[in-house]
Amino acid sequence: MTGLTATILLTTLVGLAIYIIIAQKQKNDKIEKFFLAGRNIGSNLFGHTTWATSNGSANGIWYAIWLGYTIGLAGIWLQAFWIIGIILYSYLIPKIVPHSDKYTLHGFLGANFGTGARLIASFVSLTGLFVCIGFEISYVSGFYTQVLGVNKEAIVPIIFAFSLFISVFCTIGGFSANAKTDKISNILATTSLLILFVLLLSHVTTHHIQIKHLTYMPLMNNPTSFYWGVVFFGLYQLIDMTNWQTVSANSLHVDDKSVKNMQRVIRKAALEISVFPIVLGTVSGFILKNIVENVSQNSILSAISVNYMPASEVVSLVLLSFVSFSFFAASLSATDSWLLASSQTLSWDLTDYRLFSKHAFNVKRLSDEEHQTVLRKARMLLILIGVAVTGFIYWVSVRWDQVFALQFVMFGAGLSMIPALLYGLFLCKNESDGQRIKAFAFMSITAGFLTAIGIFIWSIYINDPNIVNCIPYVTLGISSSIIIFGLLINRMFNR
Repeated sequence: MTGLTATILLTTLVGLAIYIIIAQKQKNDKIEKFFLAGRNIGSNLFGHTTWATSNGSANGIWYAIWLGYTIGLAGIWLQAFWIIGIILYSYLIPKIVPHSDKYTLHGFLGANFGTGARLIASFVSLTGLFVCIGFEISYVSGFYTQVLGVNKEAIVPIIFAFSLFISVFCTIGGFSANAKTDKISNILATTSLLILFVLLLSHVTTHHIQIKHLTYMPLMNNPTSFYWGVVFFGLYQLIDMTNWQTVSANSLHVDDKSVKNMQRVIRKAALEISVFPIVLGTVSGFILKNIVENVSQNSILSAISVNYMPASEVVSLVLLSFVSFSFFAASLSATDSWLLASSQTLSWDLTDYRLFSKHAFNVKRLSDEEHQTVLRKARMLLILIGVAVTGFIYWVSVRWDQVFALQFVMFGAGLSMIPALLYGLFLCKNESDGQRIKAFAFMSITAGFLTAIGIFIWSIYINDPNIVNCIPYVTLGISSSIIIFGLLINRMFNR
């Protein structure tokens, strides 16, 4: 084992130990505390948790750097639509908060449109969350393999170790541990990204490299389709279960002032994300493109981290160890949110739905034994999801290099819930309003989801991955059309 490998591993182990200690202090055997941090995380942690879900090593930092490297500074405005989606979501907060004390996103749809809508919405969210979890852990494991300089085969035990650690971390402290560590992870990740940016910039200055080509060739053969896809892609924020869960975790004392504060904090988080990682990451990728050509997308983050460190061996060793753990911490903070959102969806909307509905979704009414039973299942599912899903996504990535496209597909499929959600939030004044278009709400989500999957399968069949770019707006268009059709039909027969 080299000095570099030993130092990186030691730094990582110390960091993981600190995170486990934090999680242990947050341990609690009550459902509301485990899933929602007692609904009292506070505005500071609320903002950091919102920021962390868009600041993962893969689904954030890598994505920004890759866009900067691939299409230049145009990557900034493409990612701006993700920020717009977050800001739009902030306007839904006053409508979401009154329902978040009882329901998840899918439970709310079920309360308005019936069991079918709840089940299909849960399935759509879970598939998207699973792909995110697997992609994030697989990528950061590959990053570690590259910076450690070990054989590619070593990625398998690293994936298993990382996925198991993140799952166990979630089982110990639940959402409280997630919220407590998100602030630390955000600071580490942004500091590391800033370090890499300065190192790249100093390399350009030192070697008198001329910066050119503010933008490059489009990402694909049909850039218009891709750009429109990205525009609608940002709307995923509206139906992201992690956002709903984070709002629920800060809804213990709700009044007009606290709701406005939540909106302000979310917009502040959007501003932070726009700088870290979007602008800084995209510019870093853009600079790297001007230094070196033909860096593969899977090694772009490690290429920056390893190749542009200072000449001093000691300084280089310290910085690389810090950067390596920081990027794992960023992946941890994004992944634990998705894992806990998946776990809450499985528990509240599927496996324990009857139990919660029996108590009118007031978890405080459950007995201690019922609390223990629910949490025992939730903890088992967390480990199963974390390890099994990550292993499956990695297996898919090895046999078929379209995992990132699959993630785009699942996010696009998630947009099928937007029309039903907006109708439920703004137009359902009572139970009968939702029941009038119950069948159409179910069909809109189902049709949108199946359309996304169908387009994806077709793209594989004809070997043209560019087709998936249309999924976000096609899915949203079909789902919206079905809801509108249902409203028109209902109006015709109720005159």
